Amino acid sequence: MQMIIASRGADLTEPIRSHIRARLNAALDQHASRVSRVEVVIEDENGPRGGVDQVCRVVVSLTNGMKFRHQRRGLDLYANVSLIADKVKRRVGRQLAKLHDRRNKA
Repeated sequence: MQMIIASRGADLTEPIRSHIRARLNAALDQHASRVSRVEVVIEDENGPRGGVDQVCRVVVSLTNGMKFRHQRRGLDLYANVSLIADKVKRRVGRQLAKLHDRRNKA
């Protein structure tokens, strides 16, 4: 599983990078053989003006070509990443279970 972490206008410190890696690896560990790529973009939409502008975008690509996109906006980047990791885990697990059920019924 390849993980790409990028930033647009936001400070991407090593603790944040470590948190992103840890949360997404933990969330996708069960399905790591089926996930080909995870792209994370952290963006500060308002720049120095402040406000609720920290955006975390995640795109998960599976080996079968399916892609899932999630986005979360808020003040706390760590919380945004954690919430997205939980959503990604549920969605990938649900989708792979559907594919497994279809194969077994056919």
